[in-house]
Amino acid sequence: SKRRFRRDRTASPVLVRRATPHRVHIPFQTWLIAFVIWAGSLGLLHRWDGGAATTLVAGQLAPSSISAEVDFIAEDSQRTQLARDAAVQAVIPVFRVDPGQLRMRDMTRVFDELSQSHGRLAGGMAAAEAGAPLGRLLGEIGIKLDPAQVLQFIPSNRIETARTTLDAVIAPLANRGIVTTTDRVSGFGGKAAQGRVALLLPGTEGLVPRLLAELPTVDEVRMEAFRSLMDELPSSSNLWMVFLRHVIEPTVRYEPDLTRERMENARKAVAPVQVTFRRGTLLVEAGERVTESSLATLQAHAQAVEASLDVTSSLLGLIGKGMLLAAFLFALGGILVAMRAPVIAQPSRLRLAGVVSLGTLALANGLLFFGAKNAFTLVQFTLPFALAPLLITILSPGILAIATGFWVSACLAVMLDYNLPILALGMVVTSIACLTGVNLQRRASAIRCGLLIGLVQAVYAVCVGLLNQQEVASLPGQVGVAF
Repeated sequence: SKRRFRRDRTASPVLVRRATPHRVHIPFQTWLIAFVIWAGSLGLLHRWDGGAATTLVAGQLAPSSISAEVDFIAEDSQRTQLARDAAVQAVIPVFRVDPGQLRMRDMTRVFDELSQSHGRLAGGMAAAEAGAPLGRLLGEIGIKLDPAQVLQFIPSNRIETARTTLDAVIAPLANRGIVTTTDRVSGFGGKAAQGRVALLLPGTEGLVPRLLAELPTVDEVRMEAFRSLMDELPSSSNLWMVFLRHVIEPTVRYEPDLTRERMENARKAVAPVQVTFRRGTLLVEAGERVTESSLATLQAHAQAVEASLDVTSSLLGLIGKGMLLAAFLFALGGILVAMRAPVIAQPSRLRLAGVVSLGTLALANGLLFFGAKNAFTLVQFTLPFALAPLLITILSPGILAIATGFWVSACLAVMLDYNLPILALGMVVTSIACLTGVNLQRRASAIRCGLLIGLVQAVYAVCVGLLNQQEVASLPGQVGVAF
């Protein structure tokens, strides 16, 4: 070591030694773990979400114009929706014909009791006593008639004739479908506005299309039955009209579940409308309001561009990402070395950081894949920025938690097309997670930590919305997802 003498004014010369800094030794296992983390993270940076379209949100203004780099085919969601809506509108509503809604069973009971009452009269019983059971039956089913009058105007030898006449007239019309005049005019309150219905007839499985105008109304069926009965019993006209008002009811009822099922099947049967975009076609113009349809087109374009890249281009892109991640990893390692952090020589803690960071990136990749498959454009606000630093803070607190959080944030920023706001958000969330996650033994501390992290992500969502000049109506949902 170098030596020099310094003479003090009041003392003898003193020998002073300059301290030589010790060189930090980095074990081989540390290098190996760093390589595994770098390689694993690089492998998880595949863009399932369709590239640049992920950074756009429906309702914002496009920051720049985007033109098609290659020819590609994409779904025109607006035309597809119009075609599906037209298919749904063309579906004929389903109605079930149920003859059981007629009160023919009541008429059968009346005819049977009428026969028995005539038998009691023939046996010498007084008219009032013989018709008492008939009177009780008429009152039970809601027909206000004098039983003596019924016995007088419907003789016993005409009962079976009346029964046969009613069955011959009413049964065919009931199976065909009887509606009210109001329902036929209004199309069942707009459910059959086109004037057409699909009838599910009794004893059949298929649907029979019919015009509402072809279905008889309740009043028409009553008059038809009344005319037929008058030919047999002209003297009992008033009695029959009372009976017919009670017996004949509508036999057609609306089936909402079957109608919705047919509408859904019709919607699914319409294939997506595909549109071919030629190279150079303007997809989104700068300052244009981004819609769900344009987002879907941008995702399809990004996927087509990625699929068109040859092996060399894909390899060069992968090498560029790898170099960027390697530089960031070396920067984090340099900070740890400069701080003489003991974790550099602790492979077990480094392995923990590697497992947590790779698991977090795998989860983020899965969320992006889910968002792309389900057209969920707010998926970037659901990425687990706080997961890695929070877990490391709980399991192995120290500078390693901050380094892990920064590393995951950098990887997510690269994954989302080098998104600087994403990197900034990740760093802020990492800092809060490390500060609040040191002591999570109590439930209140855990809740406070979660609320702070959610609040930061909500503020980030608002900032992104303001920078992108999004519509105010889209901000609450975006903030809610982020929180």
